[in-house]
Amino acid sequence: MNGKQTLGENIADNGGLKAAFHAYQDWVKQHPKELPLPAVPLSNNQLFFIGFAQVWCSTSTPEAMHLQVLNDPHSPAKYRVMGTLSNSVDFAREFKCPAKSAMNPATKCEVCDCTTMLKESVVYNSFAIEKYSTSSPNHGKF
Repeated sequence: MNGKQTLGENIADNGGLKAAFHAYQDWVKQHPKELPLPAVPLSNNQLFFIGFAQVWCSTSTPEAMHLQVLNDPHSPAKYRVMGTLSNSVDFAREFKCPAKSAMNPATKCEVCDCTTMLKESVVYNSFAIEKYSTSSPNHGKF
């Protein structure tokens, strides 16, 4: 794989997972009576990460994999899952991954605090929408 070719999408995967998990945590705060699945010995937080991984379940021929590695800006599914989860402190905490293990390396790729950026963006966009909707000549028409 060409790390330069997939860098942007790898960063997006890391930030997207972090933002999605923190959004889920915000939802849980508003819905604290979330019940566990019967006969499933996993927490709801662990199930969140399993759901993330299942999104990428796929099979491909060696030829298709070769073409993807040459042309696609996304890492192959296996590496999107393993790379993104191994960069997640939340995943490591929820699954109690040993420090310095493959799924909890000492050095993680942490580009930014995407959760803070996301919350600031939502606040800004809410303000912009409110400002537009009350000052626009099309107020109430969209």
